[in-house]
Amino acid sequence: MGMLAFGLLGALYARADSLLLLSLRGSAEAGFYSLAYRFYETGLLFNSAATVALLPRLAREETPAHRARRILGGYLILAAGMALGVALLADPLIRLPFGARYLPAIPMLRWLAWSWIPAFLSGLGATVWISQGRSSRLLFTFAMGAAMNLALNLMWIPRWGGVGAAIAMLVSTTAMALSFLTALRIR
Repeated sequence: MGMLAFGLLGALYARADSLLLLSLRGSAEAGFYSLAYRFYETGLLFNSAATVALLPRLAREETPAHRARRILGGYLILAAGMALGVALLADPLIRLPFGARYLPAIPMLRWLAWSWIPAFLSGLGATVWISQGRSSRLLFTFAMGAAMNLALNLMWIPRWGGVGAAIAMLVSTTAMALSFLTALRIR
């Protein structure tokens, strides 16, 4: 049951914004956001690859949080570098392949790119919890993040459209990352 719940929460977290945008702001706004979100998802693949590679190593550690804290700086530098690069290059990343019609996706992409930093921190914290056998905390943390994301989307999409959805992702992902900081404490 836990894996099913985690999968459903993941789907809600990843797609609620797009469905709400479509419903509340129409297909054009949802399309712009979907384009920006594809870039965001691509960046998350780096996070997934890193956490999958780290899990076996952390699981063998007596104190996985200690090793995770040692690599935290490099991990955050990677995420911040990606975010800064995409934020600075958002215009040509959208304009050159997709044309001027998709320019409204640029601010959405910039906000979503900054979400990589807390997402990477969350990935590292979740990997530590799993390696410590504390994965039950993941479901609760993820449920709280999904609920916050949904609530913020309901407040901000009517007013700011796709930009509101992107900001909601950044805020809710940051809140989840803060809860994952406890995973990096040395016991």
